[in-house]
Amino acid sequence: NKFWTAAAALAIAVLGIQAVNHFRAQLIIEPGIGPPLAKVYASLGITIVPHWNLKQYQILDWVANAEPNAHGQGSLKISARIHNRGPRAQPYPSVRLRLKDRWEEAVGSRVFAPKEYLDDASRATKLMPPGETARAKLEVVDPGPDAYGFELDVCIEIETDVLSCGTDEVFL
Repeated sequence: NKFWTAAAALAIAVLGIQAVNHFRAQLIIEPGIGPPLAKVYASLGITIVPHWNLKQYQILDWVANAEPNAHGQGSLKISARIHNRGPRAQPYPSVRLRLKDRWEEAVGSRVFAPKEYLDDASRATKLMPPGETARAKLEVVDPGPDAYGFELDVCIEIETDVLSCGTDEVFL
C-alpha cells in the first residue's frame, strides 16, 4: 500500500514538472511564478523566451518623408506610432519595413530593433506597459523611383534570434 502511494505521488510530481516545462514560455511572464522559474532554468543553463502576444500590438498611424540625410544622400524617414493594446506589459517590438514596387513586389526590407527607433534607447530593454503608445522613427536610404510604397510589421522574438512578424500593412 505504501509502495502505491509513493508511486502515485512520484507520478503526480513528474506530471507537474512536465506541465511546468511544457508551459514554461507562458508561465515565465506571470509575476508570481516567472522570476523563480527563470532562476531554476538559468541554473540549468537554459534561457526561456517568453510567449508574447504579437496581436497585442497595433500600428496606429504613420508619416513618410523623403529628404536628404546628414550625409547629403536622399533618405526616406518614416514615423509611426505603435500601441500596446493588450492587458499586460510586453517588450517593445521590432519593426520590419518592407519597401514595395508598384506591383507589390519587395524591393528592400529591414528590421529595426527598439533601440534603433525609440528616442530613448534605454527604454528598449524595458517592457512596454499596457496602453502605452511609442513613437518609432525609421530612416533608410531613399531607394528611388523603384519603391512605390511600403509595409510596416511589428515583430517579436519567439525563440532566441527568431522573429515572428504580424500583418499590419501600410501603403503609400
